[in-house]
Formats: sequence, structure tokens, C-alpha cells
Amino acid sequence: MRFTFKGIYHLRNGYFVVLLLMCFLTPLAAVLTSNAMGQLTEHVSESGIKGAGRIAAVTCGLYLVEVIISYIFTYCRGRINGDVYAAVQNGIQKHIFFGGLNDAGKYDVNLYNSVSNDADEVCRFSSETFPNILLQTVNLIVIMTYMLIIDWKISVVYFAAVILSVGTQMIISRAVNRTGEEIKSCESKLNEKLADILRNRIIIKCYESEEFAGALYEKERNEFYRKRLKLSRIFMPLKTAGIICGMLPVISICVAGIYMIPRGFISIGAFISVFYLCRKTVSSQLHYVDLIIDAVKTRPARRRISDIMATAEKEKAGNGKPALKNDICAENIWYRYPGQDNWALSCVSMRIQRGSKVAFVGESGSGKSTMLKIIAGELEPERGKIIAGEAVFTKQFPHVFSISVRDNISMGGALNDSDSIYEKLCLKSVIEGLPEGDEAVLGENGGNLSGGQRQRIALARAAAAEGGLYLFDESFSALDPETAKTVISNLFEIKKEATVIAVIHQRELAGVFDEVYEFDGGKAEKRRGGSEKW
Repeated sequence: MRFTFKGIYHLRNGYFVVLLLMCFLTPLAAVLTSNAMGQLTEHVSESGIKGAGRIAAVTCGLYLVEVIISYIFTYCRGRINGDVYAAVQNGIQKHIFFGGLNDAGKYDVNLYNSVSNDADEVCRFSSETFPNILLQTVNLIVIMTYMLIIDWKISVVYFAAVILSVGTQMIISRAVNRTGEEIKSCESKLNEKLADILRNRIIIKCYESEEFAGALYEKERNEFYRKRLKLSRIFMPLKTAGIICGMLPVISICVAGIYMIPRGFISIGAFISVFYLCRKTVSSQLHYVDLIIDAVKTRPARRRISDIMATAEKEKAGNGKPALKNDICAENIWYRYPGQDNWALSCVSMRIQRGSKVAFVGESGSGKSTMLKIIAGELEPERGKIIAGEAVFTKQFPHVFSISVRDNISMGGALNDSDSIYEKLCLKSVIEGLPEGDEAVLGENGGNLSGGQRQRIALARAAAAEGGLYLFDESFSALDPETAKTVISNLFEIKKEATVIAVIHQRELAGVFDEVYEFDGGKAEKRRGGSEKW
């Protein structure tokens, strides 16, 4: 349980203590109420209604106390659910932001989707399953102990019935759980087949293989239906058996009372107290085993979430590299992508002086973008050494947030001389075309903008950012050559002291840069002076 609340300081030291206190107060209130009910019943049976008012008032008061404790318990569970959910989301956020760009799987925009089910299971375990297990365990221990104090003979009958009930429920729950797991497995395969068909629908149409694809899907669908029918066939009998098992202790108590009370083995007041306590634990006995199974089933999800929260230590992009203060040095860089035999980069060396404006050119797949990612720290070379500082990295398809244009550019910082930035980055016409100017809220990922407009917003974001190294990977591809030249020249003017490296596919833009590296087949050749003919 400790790892579930890891990093939630106030929860571990606040709500959890209150929750534990409520778990002890609940059976204690039940014991006091049952004792009052027993006294009231015995008093009425011996003395009639006269004089029973005081005991009845005490009984009603104890019922009210039970209700209040129940409300506090429910409120506490709700707060635990909210705080655990917030903690899990915070852990996922840190994992995405600071998890280390080179660690496989950490820098993944789909991370939230991949762990959302785990997060739901952890929250459900923390706010429902575990509190209920704790409450019902304490309930059973306290109530059974008090029942032994009242009368050991009828308590033995009750304990024997409880053991038989729980054992039978364990067997029943396993049968239902096994079938449920089979259904989940079939459902997962069914969804995989459907997704596979949707992804390859063009191929299916081209090869006119609709019947073949439909047969694959139908096979999984029929298996899923069969498992659902199987669960339906066994569920009702098992559910009925579970209800009978849950009621068995109460029935046993009643039968024992019919035999014991007339023979003077137990008083009617003691019997009522025991019966009332027994009735209070019926719901626990009906679902206790299911709660234990639910807790076991959520263990993998809790372990995965725990790993995320434990490893989400703050780490800057580029493996915590310092700001660029010296030249960029790459020596004998070799790199190939996982699962590939060919080298994306082979024996690439370069030295880029601080403040230089450099272009990487070459055909697609020549290695220029790979080299830029190594400089940025997104990739680690298999051989060789790289010395570079922390970079502002802008890609070909930049993401824009569903917030205002201005906030997309400032990214929470101050945006000084915004009109100048808009003018120099050719963004002014875009902003003037929006109803609310730079305060206009953009659609999801800038759905209401063109690719060139999104690129210009991303370039303005880079221009407004403070840094010593700026990397642009095909960031001008959606701009026409003349606009691109204007934007690049103005960007160089804004970032006079900074080092700028850009991957470009429009060779006519190379003349704007101080130096050019041409990539071919994973190798790079330096061409000093952007005015050279291409």
C-alpha cells in the first residue's frame, strides 16, 4: 500500500489516518447499537413498552452516529480518490516532461493513453477496494470478538458458517473471474482485428479481399460471443449460490437461536445483539472475497504506476546539458536506428563555431535530420562523441496548443516587442486575419491554420525564447522560398549571438547561411560559404 501513496505526503499522514480511525469507529458504533437493540428487545419482552423510551432514544442516537461515521468515511474515500488521481496525473506529466529523452518509451506523446487504464485501476483500488477491505476486515475482527464475549456457544455456530461461506465464495469467485479473463482476452483480440482492418482498409479494397478480412473478424467475434454466453450460463447459478453463502451465517444464527433460547442456553437480548451484528456483516461476507481478487488483479497496474512515479525525476531536455558556451564538436559519429542494418550516419565529424549559422542539406534519408537529433540530445550515437549545449528545437510539424496565439508564442513567459516579432517572422498577416488577433484561441493542434501558419507560429516561439543554440528540422518547408529567406534572415538578426543549425530541403535557401554541410549516404561534407553554386 505504501507505493500507492508514494509522493502524496498529506494523504499518507492525513486522510489515511482518518480512514483508519473510521474503520475502527464503524464496528464500534455497530457494537454499541446492537447492544442497545438487545437491551431494548429484552426490556420490552420482560417489562412491556413502559420505560423503554430512554433505551429507544439511545438506540436512535447510536443509529445517527453510525450515519455520521458512514458519511465521513465516504467523504474521506472521495478525497483519497481525488488526491491519488491528481498524484498519478502529476507523475505521468513529470514522466513525459523530464523522463529523459533517450530512455525508450519515456518521451512518448501516447504515454497518457497507454497508462490511463492503469491510473483508473489504481484510483479505484485506493479509494474503493482497499478502504472496503480494511473496513470489512476490522468489522469482522471487532464484531466476532464482541460476539465471543456475549456468548461463545452461538459464536462458534456463526464462525463455522462464516468459514464455510468464505471458502465457497472463493471457489465461486475464481470460476467467474476465470471466465471474465477469457472474455477480456477475446475482446482484446477482437479490437485488434478491427483496428488492423481499419488501418489496412485501402489494401483490402485494392486486393478485393473484403470477404477474407471479414472472415478474420467474424472468427474473433464468434469466439467473443461464445465466451459471453458461457458467462451468462454460469453467472446466475453462481450468483445465487453466492447469495446463499452470504446468508448462511444469518440462517445458522436463526436456527441456533430457535434451539438455544427456549432451553435457556442464551438470553433473548444476547441473541438479538448477535443477530444484529451478524446482519451488519452480511454485505461484507457477500463481497469480501471479490474485493481480495480485485486487489490482486490491480497489482500489475499499481506496479506500473509506481514505476512511473518513482522514475519521474526532473531532468532537462538533452540529458541535462548546460547552455551552449563553446563550439559544437562532433567526432567520428556513427548511428543506426534499432532493427536496421544500414548506418544512418557513418564517421561524421564537424566543428561548428559558436554564433555560426549553418545549414544541413541532402536528399531524404541522407542523415541530416538524424545528425540534428543527435546534437539536440534526442538520439545517442552508437560510436563517437558529441559536445553540444541545451537547444531550442523546432520540427517540421510543430505542435500548437489549444490556447491563444500569443500564449503559444510566449509559452508562459513575457513576450516583449511582440509586434516586431510578428513583422519579422511574417506572422502579422496571419494574426490580422484572426477575429481576435493574437488573443484568438486556436483549435486542436491549430486545426484552423495552414501548415505554413503553424510553422511561423513555431518560429516566432523560437525567436521569443532565450537560448544559445537553435535547431530547425525542416521548419521552413511549408513556406515559399521568398518568405522563407525573409524569415531566416530576420531570425538571424534577432539571434545574432546564437548558434543556428537548420535542416533545409530547399537548396536555394543555402545562400542565406554562413556554412553548409551536405549529407549523402550518412556522410557529411562541409562547404564553407553559402554563396557557392549548387
